[in-house]
Amino acid sequence: IVYASVMQHLLQNSGSANCFLNRNSRDFDNPDIVEALNALNCKMIPRFDDGYRYIQTQSM
Repeated sequence: IVYASVMQHLLQNSGSANCFLNRNSRDFDNPDIVEALNALNCKMIPRFDDGYRYIQTQSM
């Protein structure tokens, strides 16, 4: 459900850089999932502190 919701959002709101923050890397750090997210300009980030830094760099 989480992955489907993220993909739906990305498909409806394409164009800008996005990130998917999720600490559950066992379920989401999969090459097929990462590739699908990348194709929609979305970076999968498994650590919230790394995600925070990523968001800060995108805001400049």
